[in-house]
Amino acid sequence: MKKHLILFLVGGIFSLMIAMGIGRFAYTPILPLMQKDLSFSDTVAGYLAE
Repeated sequence: MKKHLILFLVGGIFSLMIAMGIGRFAYTPILPLMQKDLSFSDTVAGYLAE
C-alpha cells in the first residue's frame, strides 16, 4: 500500500512538471500576439509570466 502511494505521488509530481514546462514554452511564442491584441505592456506580460 505504501509503495502505491509513493508511485501516485511521483506520478503527480511528474505531471505537474510536464504541464508547467509546456505552459512556459507555449507562453513565449504567443506573448507578442497577446501584447498586440490586448494592449499589454511589458510589465503586465511579466506579471502574467510569474
